[in-house]
Amino acid sequence: MKATARGLIGVAIAAAVPLLYFRWWAKEVGIGESTWPCWATIAAGIAIAGWGALRPPVGTRRGDRVVAAICLALSVGFGGLFGWYTLGISYELPAPAWSELRLGRRLPGVKVRTPDDRETSLLAESRTGSLKGRKLLLTFFRGHW
Repeated sequence: MKATARGLIGVAIAAAVPLLYFRWWAKEVGIGESTWPCWATIAAGIAIAGWGALRPPVGTRRGDRVVAAICLALSVGFGGLFGWYTLGISYELPAPAWSELRLGRRLPGVKVRTPDDRETSLLAESRTGSLKGRKLLLTFFRGHW
């Protein structure tokens, strides 16, 4: 296999992981949970691209070596961007609004959308509206973007 082909395969693998991570993995498994298969796949892509750039077959032309080196740099770049997001940015997301909620405490001034797409205040509804004198169970989940 030529050095160029190795480099292109490696960069394709390393680029596919972040795309699949946001498209499928983060939704099915969860952001930040069990990312080792993603890291292993990126490492495999970098290794294949490195194999093409650092150990090209005998008789490889200079242009093929340059393309393989560019593919290696792109593979490392995709791995770096993936790490920057999963190990950095995703842990710096704003604190969730539900951190103010505690069992038995008064409701904070949170506004929610009803199924018929009206905006309503939980505090106001619990004082005078349809929630007055009733128990309320709220479930919050992290959305996908």
